Amino acid sequence: MNRPSEPPKASEDIFEKIIGLGESSIHKSYYPELQEKIANLKKTEEELRRIKDELEIRVAERTRELEAAREELFEQNRLLEEKVRERTQELLIAKDKAEDANRAKNIFLANMSHELRTPLNGIMGFSDLLSICNLTQQQDEYNKIIKLSSMNLLELINDMLDFSELENKRIQLEKKPFNVRDAVNETISFINTQIRNKKLELKCEVSGAINYALVGDRQRFKQILLNLATNAVKFSLRGKITISVSQLFKCENLSQILLTVEDEGIGIPEDRIQEIFEMFHQLDESSTKRHEGVGIGLSIVKGLVDLMNGRITVKSEVGRGSLFSVEIPFEIVPQEAGAEGPSAPALCETVRQPRILLAEDEDTNCLLIQAMAENYNWKLKIAKNGKEAVDYYKTDKFDVILMDIQMPEMSGIEAAGKIRELESSSGEHIPIIALTAYSAQGDREKIMAAGMDDYITKPIAEGSRLYDIILKHFEN
Repeated sequence: MNRPSEPPKASEDIFEKIIGLGESSIHKSYYPELQEKIANLKKTEEELRRIKDELEIRVAERTRELEAAREELFEQNRLLEEKVRERTQELLIAKDKAEDANRAKNIFLANMSHELRTPLNGIMGFSDLLSICNLTQQQDEYNKIIKLSSMNLLELINDMLDFSELENKRIQLEKKPFNVRDAVNETISFINTQIRNKKLELKCEVSGAINYALVGDRQRFKQILLNLATNAVKFSLRGKITISVSQLFKCENLSQILLTVEDEGIGIPEDRIQEIFEMFHQLDESSTKRHEGVGIGLSIVKGLVDLMNGRITVKSEVGRGSLFSVEIPFEIVPQEAGAEGPSAPALCETVRQPRILLAEDEDTNCLLIQAMAENYNWKLKIAKNGKEAVDYYKTDKFDVILMDIQMPEMSGIEAAGKIRELESSSGEHIPIIALTAYSAQGDREKIMAAGMDDYITKPIAEGSRLYDIILKHFEN
């Protein structure tokens, strides 16, 4: 028989086609076998149908499971993104709070520095004036104690400001020529009294090889040396302090300078040497400590040395003393270009005495400047605020104006601006010297940008500094 062109779709179709062929075509003896095969085919077909149904059920179940897993994954992803957004928002809020707190801290430190410097100006200024009076030996000794205590307090105020500025990376180094020998001598003058009081021996040497001027920040170099030297004095009960400045090498316009400060003091345990550069760390933290300080001097030294691309090392032995070594690279200039200017000529060489206008609202500061003016034979007029200063400028003639910054009615900045406006039409120019307790990083730049010609930070530790600045502008 001929095979169908397409296979039958079901066992019933096959059976019907076989019956349709007729009995003449199929012998009756094949019927049982054929029926059995058809029955088996039916069973197979039913089994396949059952398997197909089960597979469809399993596929549907698995599809539902995958869909549920996908939805769960999407939900977890949504929750994760939400948590990331919430955490990011929390971090941004925390960052804003930290920045606000840091700004508040900086404002607090600046304000506290200003408020502390104002009374300190009176204490230190009048202490200077007392020193030139006919004091008894005991009175002179008491006055020196007042001056030394005031200087210690001023050092603490300066350290706190430097700590804040270093922490916020706000310190900008100057790059000006300076004479290293003069800088060292000026710094040592600050600790001579302490050395004499403790009966210590001081040896200082600046190498003759450094016969050129350095280009850098003179004040910060002096600050590094002063902090190290002050520490050496503080932790020495006897013996010698040795300060040395030498040249490690010189190459064209670059010099590597080595500054060492060695003492024979109490020394530092080897396992605590690195701790001394941490903020507010003190070797003696007991309630009965014998040594003064709040533990920020060396951390400031470390910060300044790092800022100047230098490095600091320490060698120490308990009971034998310590050796601090600082290496700093400096540019160099020919001695002619780096030489510091001559000191101002004596006031007696001038044809007449300067007429000074002082704009200051603090009575103690007015009394101090007035006493200095009498001592130097200046002609002084006092304005209690910026508005008065502008009015006096309009009606009188002055050679120099000493301008406080923070005053009622009109600030020193505003008053300087008004005076400069008036000068723009007259073509004149009067030197205005800012006399202020603001001394944080950036204050000088802001004040000078407001039209000032010079800047003096309170307290006026030595009257001669004010004297020299006024004389300089008066002569010019």
